[in-house]
Amino acid sequence: MIRELCYAWRMVSKKPGLAAVIIVILTLGIGANTAVFSIVDGVLLKPLPYKDPARLVDVLDANVKDARLSQTFGTYSDFEQYSKYARSFEKIAFATWATGGMTLTGHGPVRSILAIPVSQEFFSMLGVPAALRRTFERSDITRDCPVVLSNSFWRGGLGADPNILGSTLNLDHRTCTVVGVMPAAFRILSSPGAALDTPHAP
Repeated sequence: MIRELCYAWRMVSKKPGLAAVIIVILTLGIGANTAVFSIVDGVLLKPLPYKDPARLVDVLDANVKDARLSQTFGTYSDFEQYSKYARSFEKIAFATWATGGMTLTGHGPVRSILAIPVSQEFFSMLGVPAALRRTFERSDITRDCPVVLSNSFWRGGLGADPNILGSTLNLDHRTCTVVGVMPAAFRILSSPGAALDTPHAP
């Protein structure tokens, strides 16, 4: 073993340029494999942080006349039609990141945060209760801007303030009331960086 290592070292020292290229290639290969495994582990191997994740289905719109066109989110009116007529699903809920960010003022510097509008049934369908207080109720649809915070935003953006529940945030010049905070493990897969959720108003 020692003799083989000495021989390998002599060969490498004779052609340092080639050795450097081989080391770079090996490093890139190991790094790429590590990155791929991290994605596969997070998406395929680890169970999703929801109740009965194997029964969840993501519904997207597709153009049946041209398969080359990308799939897109359905509209809220589509969701209402699915809810009314679909018989293959036990529950249907709506969420979209397509509305973009909201501007938060009054808690440190002015910043843009990602807010996800969701239907009232969203959290109950996923089977994930709030870590603090509650998620949305049917009456929230008619209230003026209630919000449920992600755990990471509550901790990192608001300093894990225990008095945040029931207080207000200024979002896009609207006064929004914090009604709950989600568990640390909860995330919306399409938008893991979302700071908060709002009830979608039809």
